[in-house]
Amino acid sequence: MIEPHHLIPSLRVTPAEMFGPQSDLAPEALATTEVVASPGVEFGVVAQLMIVAVAVVYIIFIMRYAGFVGHFLFSSVGIKLSSQKHSHINPSERINLEIVMLTIGTITLSAVGVRLLGDKAASLLNSAESIWLTGAIIAGALVALVGGSLLALLLSALVCDTKALCQGLVQIKLMHLAIFCALATPLSIVYILGGNHFAEVGLWSIALVAFISLILYVKESFLFFMTQKVSILQWIFYLCALEIFPTSLLVAPLLRGGVGIG
Repeated sequence: MIEPHHLIPSLRVTPAEMFGPQSDLAPEALATTEVVASPGVEFGVVAQLMIVAVAVVYIIFIMRYAGFVGHFLFSSVGIKLSSQKHSHINPSERINLEIVMLTIGTITLSAVGVRLLGDKAASLLNSAESIWLTGAIIAGALVALVGGSLLALLLSALVCDTKALCQGLVQIKLMHLAIFCALATPLSIVYILGGNHFAEVGLWSIALVAFISLILYVKESFLFFMTQKVSILQWIFYLCALEIFPTSLLVAPLLRGGVGIG
């Protein structure tokens, strides 16, 4: 018995016969569309243990200075508390709190930056060390941003003979940065170690805390300039030259790079 398909003549036509002598079939690898999942960033055991250690240190310091941090936050928004217990600490303890919180904040925000960069960070060196290198670069950028601003203030105090003004701005800036790190650290840990849904909530919460902290800092610096009887134009120049411009140098590359949440 003759099969039906043997009755149909062969229709094999080469691409050159159908489309011209310059035509050819695409390679099978190119013709087949495959969906490959992005590798993303996976924090190893060492990195996770470091985050846990940072969280332990954070909890210890927050429990010790919870009264001062709470009083500082409420007073920043104009709320006076009836209880003044633990609302003030001596200068050495304040410096310790600032150093520890800024260090913790630098570590956790660097890890946030690594995850924000996603597979771009993982493919930087195409190895496990790329995560650590990317984190170190982000941490260095944060330290350079804050350190450069503080150094510019100190130099201004020497050159322009405005020691009291610049020292006051340094204290205000360091304290607000420390409080921001205190508020953002638990949210950063949620973003670093949480799933996609928790990460999204954590990231938007960090952005909200950063915005509120910025508003409070701008308000505090403005009031400080007024108490020093300094022109508002000088305050605006200070914000543009030492706050907005350096921050834009760090944020703009991240926005151009198209960072993601996962």
